[in-house]
Amino acid sequence: MLTDPELRAALRPFAWNQSQITDCSHLVVMLRRRSITAADADQLIAVTASRRGIDPTQLATYREMIQRDLIDGPRSQTIGTWSSNQVYIALGNLLTCAALLELDTCPIEGFSPPDFDRILGLENTPFQSSVVCACGYRSADDKYATLAKVRYEAADLIEHR
Repeated sequence: MLTDPELRAALRPFAWNQSQITDCSHLVVMLRRRSITAADADQLIAVTASRRGIDPTQLATYREMIQRDLIDGPRSQTIGTWSSNQVYIALGNLLTCAALLELDTCPIEGFSPPDFDRILGLENTPFQSSVVCACGYRSADDKYATLAKVRYEAADLIEHR
């Protein structure tokens, strides 16, 4: 979560100059993994076993599945897409929890991940920027707050069979 006004001001030009980047009280930049390694899988297994109070060997089949699928398998070639999908699951939870707390949010894909990564010092890390979410309380003079929301009709999006 980014609260530093100077850092957010540096990011704003790389988010189509959207005011939410600097105006919100909290800016969340959600990251995705560049790759999944054996060490990542081992860490997940160790943490899972510890939290569940079980021996890590009980998770051997799960560990092998991760290795075959995400590390060595075909999905390893598109791991960026897979990890971005995982981030969007977390984003959905953030949006839902914020709504329950009556906080406003604005998910933002209109930004340049390479520029955000450069400014945030992520270029030589296992992580990349995936999505940004502005969070906070709506300004009383927000001109968009009273505009009708524009959404597709459910019938245009959902097919029942």
